[in-house]
Amino acid sequence: MFQRDYITHMIEEFARMLGKALGLREDDMPGEAYRLIRQSYTDFFKLNAEFFDEIAPENIVAALETRPDFSLAHFDMLAQGFKTEGDLLQEEHPELATDRYAKALAIFRYLEATDRTTYSLHRKEAIEQLLVNLG
Repeated sequence: MFQRDYITHMIEEFARMLGKALGLREDDMPGEAYRLIRQSYTDFFKLNAEFFDEIAPENIVAALETRPDFSLAHFDMLAQGFKTEGDLLQEEHPELATDRYAKALAIFRYLEATDRTTYSLHRKEAIEQLLVNLG
């Protein structure tokens, strides 16, 4: 029970952070929004953003599956973070946005194949949107 409450709390905090980042983007502060998301990787996953930068999209799931502290909830949060990061980068740095979108898509597809207990309309919509973004 404690573990589930902790994960629920962590998901809620991460969602608040993403909301704050989107608010910063709307306030014409995309650089600050980007920094907030990048810092969240350390805060929530205990991995710095550079760790994720160095992993190819096709290897992201394998690199994280070996971590015993990485649950399906962690994967979902990270995919949402990558998608939001891609949205922030899309206009100024399209090549980086493509990398983040591809990583998010790889993780969401992994979750679709692995998480048999949860039907997520949000996840399916995210996959569709990422496929559009990736052209």
